[in-house]
Amino acid sequence: MKKLFRILFSIVILLVVVVAIAIGTLMYFINPNKLKPIIISEVKKHSGYEVALDGEFTWSFYPRLGIKVGRIQFMLPQQKTAFLNLDRVLFVTELKDLLQEKQKLRGDVYISEITLMNLHIHDAHVGLNWQNQVLTFAPMMANLYGGHFVADVRAKNLNATPNFAFNIKMNDVDLQPLLTDLNGADSQLKLAGMGQVELHANASGKSSEQMIASMNGTSNFAVKNGWVEGVDLNYLIKT
Repeated sequence: MKKLFRILFSIVILLVVVVAIAIGTLMYFINPNKLKPIIISEVKKHSGYEVALDGEFTWSFYPRLGIKVGRIQFMLPQQKTAFLNLDRVLFVTELKDLLQEKQKLRGDVYISEITLMNLHIHDAHVGLNWQNQVLTFAPMMANLYGGHFVADVRAKNLNATPNFAFNIKMNDVDLQPLLTDLNGADSQLKLAGMGQVELHANASGKSSEQMIASMNGTSNFAVKNGWVEGVDLNYLIKT
């Protein structure tokens, strides 16, 4: 038993040494910041969006191997204000996919906070797959205004006029702060309660205005324990 214990202990020590050497080699020879210009160029090439990457790219080894970046911002051309902010991002994929130019890529993205226009989303996990010029986000899961957000999104034709297919579910979302962020504090109609939303739709365009104008699909909407406050009857009659 003592001999077996010594052999097992030696194997464990050897594995630790090998992993330590591998990590040291990665950190010494592979600089993840070399990915910055590639990401900026490829996003611009395939979507037309401008990308700002704040902070250094760093390796993450626990609980999973990946690359961390402090903030990623997406902007429309000629605009300085970002319409999408991703804070504290961890991108996890196979190392060979990061180092080799391929027509496909698979990985996972973990994002602590997302600001989409004025909406705030937390603790997001996004499965990422890029193959045959089609970008798929599935599953997409996050915390949204006290509730849960689950979705899958498929995007194609990114280097021309992007086309998107959405399947979105929101459960037990607190509607009052969500609608305040979406419509502003001076909205003419204020709704409160716990919302259940489903959306199945297609849209095309590079801006939110183009996507909203072209959106076509179906949705279901329900409210539990809801109420309407601050109704402007004159506004409702006019509209």
